[in-house]
Amino acid sequence: MAVVRCEKYHQCGGRFTRILDWGITFNLARSSGRAWFSGLWGFQALFVLSFIALSQLFLLLLGMGGMLMNIFLLSIQLVTSGAMIPRELLSSFYLRVGELLPASYAVEGSMDILFGGTGIGGNTISLLVFIVHSMGLGGLVVGLRKDRIRQAVQKPGDPQFSF
Repeated sequence: MAVVRCEKYHQCGGRFTRILDWGITFNLARSSGRAWFSGLWGFQALFVLSFIALSQLFLLLLGMGGMLMNIFLLSIQLVTSGAMIPRELLSSFYLRVGELLPASYAVEGSMDILFGGTGIGGNTISLLVFIVHSMGLGGLVVGLRKDRIRQAVQKPGDPQFSF
């Protein structure tokens, strides 16, 4: 009997937490203006998609080595994006490296949304370019590997596959 009550309280606690989360989110959106709030969420979804596409590209290109490359890129992006160190303090080399990775555009766009700025149009276009190029190159890699796999697989009529 006591276990059932604990489970019921646990379920109620989970429901209460979800209701509280949605309530806070709704009130934040209502009090701050829906356009600002939905713009922030939309931009965040865009840069998360660009990070996923870039990570997937390196996994497709390098296999398990792509995970190591992603760890390296994550470290570089943290430094060059301006999230940890202001971009004004970076050398020209790191500024150029930051321009080649999506995190710089994600941080600049987020700061423009949150603190006011010139707008996120340029950052949005840059992130879309990252997404299109990453997915395009990923599709090309998959297409080329698919042809290699087809050539490597023997036909069903070969003696190796017959019983």
